Amino acid sequence: MADHFQTGVKRGDLLVATPKLNSQPWRRSVILVTESNRSNVMGTILNRPTMMTTDDVTDFAIPRTQVYMGGPVSTQALFMLHTSDFSSSNTLEVTDSWSVSSDNLMFEKLSFGDEPTWHRFYMGSAGWLPQQLEHEIDQGAWMVLHKPTFSCVTADATAQWRMCLDTISQNIFDNYI
Repeated sequence: MADHFQTGVKRGDLLVATPKLNSQPWRRSVILVTESNRSNVMGTILNRPTMMTTDDVTDFAIPRTQVYMGGPVSTQALFMLHTSDFSSSNTLEVTDSWSVSSDNLMFEKLSFGDEPTWHRFYMGSAGWLPQQLEHEIDQGAWMVLHKPTFSCVTADATAQWRMCLDTISQNIFDNYI
């Protein structure tokens, strides 16, 4: 798929909220871009845990795991973000490293111990209309972290925003030395 032509944001990039974004759910959010094309940009807020667990959202016998809020769009949609060493009947490859699955087969596989190296469950997603994200980046609401490390994507929700800011700062510093 083509990158978002206006922003240069690619699938697999992280959008990191700046202090200008003060309202929830955007305040201090870290968003993995899962789709980026001429029509829209879609992503998943990585660092918004909920009070729900997988016990609350599925009847499959899988290990009890916390569910995160992926964003304010389609909040009833449950999916699993995971490393690409796992696939199911409805898996979208985001990058060579990351995929998203959403179907009953993924739960069946998990219940039999067929698990990816890393995974996390989310409900909902984030999305931008054409030129909306470009405007928000131009206004200083988001910083873009291209090709994030595994630890930036999988970090504990309480430390993730700061870790990504530190990585962006280091990248800027490294580019000027």
